[in-house]
Amino acid sequence: MAYTRCTLAELDKRLWERLDLHPYYTVQDRYDALRMALKIWQAATSVWRGSVTATAIVGDPYIPVPGLAQVTGVRWDGVPLSPTTIPQLDFLAPNWRSEMAGLGGRPATPKYWAPIGLTTVALWPTPPATQEITCHGVSLPPDPALMLPLTAVDVADFWIDGLVDLAAWWAAGKALPVEQEKFQGHFAAAVQVIAKVRGDALADRPFQAFLEAIVGKVARSSGLDKAALPEGGA
Repeated sequence: MAYTRCTLAELDKRLWERLDLHPYYTVQDRYDALRMALKIWQAATSVWRGSVTATAIVGDPYIPVPGLAQVTGVRWDGVPLSPTTIPQLDFLAPNWRSEMAGLGGRPATPKYWAPIGLTTVALWPTPPATQEITCHGVSLPPDPALMLPLTAVDVADFWIDGLVDLAAWWAAGKALPVEQEKFQGHFAAAVQVIAKVRGDALADRPFQAFLEAIVGKVARSSGLDKAALPEGGA
């Protein structure tokens, strides 16, 4: 798949053409629309991924992870931890919050991570030392600003029209209803591209497909095997 590094000026030029070069839509209107389109695109597809470091505090199971929209993986000293959930930990090891690694026959380092919301994680056993960990996941959406090049965004060639269609549909929200109607086709076209990015079938009902893409994007982590806990840990 071919990727292109876009600047905000390039995306804005395409958007203004979609809007028929109408002076009714100011530069700020167009930038706001592009910002929202990028947020929607990332929420629906999770295409931009990255990793950040976070600080684990000795004895504290909870770790906030700034810089990601959603955490999907955690590494301790470069070793990937197994995913689980808070309910699983509560059921299988009720005292897990106070169980430190390396004590009481527990593993010397954390072995499992569980999401708390989208940007906080819990570790079991709790960290035996304060150190940096690596968290992988869905990046925050690009946030374009006036006069700044959008240099950090890589897009597949076929995404560009979909992104611009989505921005045009959003920008038209300030127009009269009769004008808004003219941009519904742009929304439908954008959702079809989102479906293609996600690997879904093309959408017969674009708005429903859009909502399903947003709601259904959250990964469901599981996998704590009771047998993996040390004896007495349950």
